[in-house]
Amino acid sequence: MFRKAIPVWIEGHSCELNSICLFSAEFDAAEGAELIITANSFYKAYLNGEFVAFGPARAAHGYCRVDGIALGKRLRQGKNLLVVEAAGYNCRSFYSLDTPAFLQAEVRTESAVLACTGRDFTGRVFAERVRKVCRFSYQRAFSESYRFSRSPAEVYAAVAKGGKVVPAEGAEPLPRGVPYPQYESYVFRACGRGTFAVRNAPAPFRERYVTEKRLKIFPVSEFETFPAEYIGAFSYTPGRGRSARLLRAGEYALFSCGVLRTGFIRLSFCAAENSRVAVLFDEIAGKPPAVVDFTRNGCCAVIEYSVAKGGFSHTSFEPYTAKAIQVLVLSGKIADLRVSVVGFSNPDACRLRLSCSDVRLERIVEAARRTLADNAVDILTDCPSRERAGWLCDSFFSARSERLFTGENRTEQAFLENYALVPPLENLPEGMVPMCYPADFEDGTYIPNWAMWYLIELYDHTIRTGSRAAADAAVRKAEGLLRYFARFENEFGLLEDLEGWVFLEWSGANSAEFTKGVNFPSNMLYAKMLECTGRLYGKQELLEKAASLKVTVARLSFNGSFFEDNAVREDGRLVRKGHISETCQYYAFFSGVASPETHGKLFALLAKKFTPARDASRVGQGICKPNAFIGEYLRLIVLMRFGRRERAAKEFVQFFYRMARRTGTLWENSGTEGSLNHGFAAYAADLIVEYLCGFRGFRGNAVRIARIVPPCDCRIEIPTPCGPVRFVCEGTESFFDFPEGFYPEYEGEVAREAD
Repeated sequence: MFRKAIPVWIEGHSCELNSICLFSAEFDAAEGAELIITANSFYKAYLNGEFVAFGPARAAHGYCRVDGIALGKRLRQGKNLLVVEAAGYNCRSFYSLDTPAFLQAEVRTESAVLACTGRDFTGRVFAERVRKVCRFSYQRAFSESYRFSRSPAEVYAAVAKGGKVVPAEGAEPLPRGVPYPQYESYVFRACGRGTFAVRNAPAPFRERYVTEKRLKIFPVSEFETFPAEYIGAFSYTPGRGRSARLLRAGEYALFSCGVLRTGFIRLSFCAAENSRVAVLFDEIAGKPPAVVDFTRNGCCAVIEYSVAKGGFSHTSFEPYTAKAIQVLVLSGKIADLRVSVVGFSNPDACRLRLSCSDVRLERIVEAARRTLADNAVDILTDCPSRERAGWLCDSFFSARSERLFTGENRTEQAFLENYALVPPLENLPEGMVPMCYPADFEDGTYIPNWAMWYLIELYDHTIRTGSRAAADAAVRKAEGLLRYFARFENEFGLLEDLEGWVFLEWSGANSAEFTKGVNFPSNMLYAKMLECTGRLYGKQELLEKAASLKVTVARLSFNGSFFEDNAVREDGRLVRKGHISETCQYYAFFSGVASPETHGKLFALLAKKFTPARDASRVGQGICKPNAFIGEYLRLIVLMRFGRRERAAKEFVQFFYRMARRTGTLWENSGTEGSLNHGFAAYAADLIVEYLCGFRGFRGNAVRIARIVPPCDCRIEIPTPCGPVRFVCEGTESFFDFPEGFYPEYEGEVAREAD
């Protein structure tokens, strides 16, 4: 992929914590010039002082994805200057790999290499960024603090020199494989101002990402600055007006946007004197008088600047999410403050078109679109804020949404390719795959249930796309997982005493008393995994094993009224312990252990009485309620699958509409205690589209459709590589129209029930 460029870094810095360096090269403009670039951990490229791109897309250990960016109209006549800001975090995280830093880049045309690393690039340590700082979160690397003695515009438009650029350890290049992100700018409007002062002595800020040395962090005693701690001592007094034209020391301005935005936070102002500024941000405004709770989501959501007198404009290196941004003037005086976010999202998520007479459904779908776009940039992520991590299980749901919104599964393909390329990891047992990836976490935590979801998703992906590439690449991973789980099968074929973090969801269903011994929801999922793997690779013995396991689970778990969560050994015999979770019931119906035909009374009870509003002290006493994910999602899937569409619609409107109204995105939980932009929640759009027209996804080029009576007037265009699948409903008339090569596959009649 590279003609002449080699991996480089500044001598002596490729393995240090939070190594941030600047590299630059001058070249003459030439027609057809493009930038070919990759890095570890990340890079940000500027041409003649103007932002070009952030990357690369993430890859597995030993690999790197390469970007190719046409420079075109960005070039100016004569000499051009490319400056690359590159970060090598060299720490444990769920977000990036703990491998040595490098940059590899070249500017070239079809006939010539105009500049390349190893020949033309100079560089230096980016001393303007403070190195010894607090992490941003437990899951991500380091927060951002800067000390600029001159304008950042001058820094990014100047030759970087002073450091010794030397060859570095690189990685095997791969194609980017995913769409290039959309960098649309979103202006945040001033909406308030006030004053702040030190309330009392700062309380020690000792979140786990500040203290756990295994993460590879700086000791607090070495921090060069610690804004999370000193800002925690501030108290705030709201003032009058909204103007941010002039702010003095001890004053703040609050900015907001109509919806939550993901991207790079940009700040510009004129400093009347040398000043210090802190930028606090979050996905919602905090409760007065705090204004912005920068630690709400388990993050240190602060960017700190020391700036020289004069004009100032800077954009954060890393992408974040924000709906509320608070700018504090710690010292000095600034004027004409402006705040914006340079978006960082998947541009293809706009391809789904939906209009509907029920505006609530429209608004939820739009929120789902935004959620998917922000969580399908280079891999399928859980959230674009706290973690930016590629979690299994979450990916099963967001992958379906990616296909719905974009018409393809390019991001899922890259995600699955990374998993296929995972090398044996020392901290994982043989055959196991990481719970999220690419990532490096030293403690050896893994989730066996998420490994089951991996094989279930592989089958779903193969059916959905009609491509066997991901499945064929993952043969050894599938074989390894089958061998791993076989170690835990008891005399009944049930998994017993699973090791690792047996995780179902954040609810009582995940307590140790519910998961120990033989955990039935895990075995239900195991049966589905065996079934999917058998179908995926044509293994009849796995299909037979799955069918037998379903019968065994139903026989041993069902107590005549409900499926119990676990059984433990007493005198050598398996004994149910009376632990019952609502989520266990949904696992049973989702996995095929149960159906309305085999357990009709239970299904009717769940559908009618076990709603999200259930008062557990009156209905289903002793049965612990589910969490939003995964229990409530499985409930909605089960209701839709088995014909309770109106009940499902009532529930998903109640659940998702308030999120769409408040942040324009869909959340991790039902409340605001977690991420407010969570990838799996985009699945709400899949549920709505199925509710409106019966569309259940693709089987290759077959369009799976349930025969329904549409509930309201609507127009839907579902994208495919060959054009949209169109659905129109007006009054009592409705019809589908299919692009060339696509055809309907009807899946039976589902009546609208009176619920």
